[in-house]
Order: sequence, then C-alpha cells, then structure tokens
Amino acid sequence: MLDKKSVTSVKLAGAPYDAMFVCHGTTRGKAGGANMFKKIEIDLTANVAELAAQNKIKHISVVSAQGANPDASAVDWIHPMLYVQTLGRKEKAVLDRAKAFEKISIFRPGMLNRLKGDRFIENVINYFGIGLSVDILAKAMIRDAETSSSKTGLQKYEGNTKIKALSNL
Repeated sequence: MLDKKSVTSVKLAGAPYDAMFVCHGTTRGKAGGANMFKKIEIDLTANVAELAAQNKIKHISVVSAQGANPDASAVDWIHPMLYVQTLGRKEKAVLDRAKAFEKISIFRPGMLNRLKGDRFIENVINYFGIGLSVDILAKAMIRDAETSSSKTGLQKYEGNTKIKALSNL
C-alpha cells in the first residue's frame, strides 16, 4: 500500500482533470483486521483527496455506505458498527479538504452487488434483488460528474433507490 508521502507527491500526468473517483473499499476480514481496514478506508482516502487537491481537481466523488456516520459509537470487534463509523470517517477525510474542491459527491449505497458472487450474504441479498449493481453505481457517479458545472458544493446520494434514479437520467 502507498504511504502518504508517496501518494501525495505524485504529479498526475496529463493534468488538469475534472474529477477524481474514490471507489476503493474492503472489509475487516479482507484487510486483515480492524486497524488495516481503517487505514485502507480512511487513510488511503485522505491521501487520495490530498493528491486531488494538490493537482487542482475540482470535483471528488466518493463511494461510502448507507448510514455512514463518523461519530457512531463503535468497537473494532463488531464489524457493522465499525463499518458505519469508518465509512463516516472516510467521508470526513474528504470533507476536511472541502475548500480545495468546487464539488464533493458522496455516494452512500446499501448492499452492493459486486458481480462476483463470492460472499454468501451478498448472494442472498442479490437473490432477493435488493443489492445495487456496481455498474449502476458507476453509471450514477459518471452522470453526477457530467453535471459538475450545474451543481456545486456537497452532493449526497443515499440509498440504492436515489443512486439508481441518478443513473437513469
């Protein structure tokens, strides 16, 4: 994983760019524990936001999670609580640099269908048709970025229904 110095010292070739999409994510289990989960979600996001700010990117768009809350009470060993708090802090890592951007878009989907089918709970949710397909999320993020000139400031899209509607504009 890149450290802060290596990430924020990058000069993006071909700049200027209009938008930066922050779409990385993991789970506590895949990350190898709560501390690495937080580093990936919060620290990497902060570093990427700083990189975007230094390269004068005007719009940053972030994938978070429905119900994300940086002030939520959490302990490292109860993943749903840790997840809500950590994803809230992921958002905060970008919002702390708000002055650097003309537009910040935060996407808070519910359960995502990653189109892989490798997680039991994901398969159950997708069987009932309530997961949001990642290609629909990507389409919504692109649509939002295409409207950057008409909408500025903070834009939040919470829940799969709102995100699906945006993807259909």
